[in-house]
Amino acid sequence: MRDEIEHYRQAIAEARPINIDQLRAGFRGRTYAELVSHHLRKQSPSERRLGITGTVLLIPDEMKVATEAFIDRWNERSRDRAFWQPDCADVFDEIVADARTTAQTAGVTADDELAFNLFNLVTLNFADCASDQPALREFAEIRAPGCLVTGSLALITALAALVAYISNGI
Repeated sequence: MRDEIEHYRQAIAEARPINIDQLRAGFRGRTYAELVSHHLRKQSPSERRLGITGTVLLIPDEMKVATEAFIDRWNERSRDRAFWQPDCADVFDEIVADARTTAQTAGVTADDELAFNLFNLVTLNFADCASDQPALREFAEIRAPGCLVTGSLALITALAALVAYISNGI
């Protein structure tokens, strides 16, 4: 797993800079539940967990405690059925705005990469929870997974799934 995480870090370092406006535009027209469903279909549980672990490693140390509180806040929000159905771009904006506020409160520069990583942590956390909680899937109207991708590099799978979601409206 250590090699996979190092590969994850290297792939992130080589990735193009995050463009929040482009991501928002790609999310427009689908619900947030559909994004979570997409991660369920395209990633195995181990890939999601590796993606979560790798993303946590990208969070500055001075934000670790604030990140836990951030995720807890969004877990609380997820208990409202209405949270899952608005346009994904609107939910993205809410989570990114909260991510920026959380970072600033922790004394960390709230750049686009950090904001996206926090958004991604929330999303992958929901997908991971939904993978083994049928009641959550039913409540949030998250489609059950179909065929899961296999492999060991969650970053490549996560990024490919996200690009496909944005590009093809999957």
